[in-house]
Amino acid sequence: MDRSMDNFWSTSEDELLHKLEASRYGLTSIEARQKLDIFGLNTIKKMSDFFFLLIKLEIL
Repeated sequence: MDRSMDNFWSTSEDELLHKLEASRYGLTSIEARQKLDIFGLNTIKKMSDFFFLLIKLEIL
């Protein structure tokens, strides 16, 4: 079993938000635009699909 996920579940919300470079209030429209410019819409969509699949398969 992969133990790398154990650390994720024990990480505090504030630490996760810091690692994700996000605030608990979400992104401003300027920040969202910058993320889209950096990562592109297709990349974000693919990541979203991947995580949905993991949840659907009950891997997460």
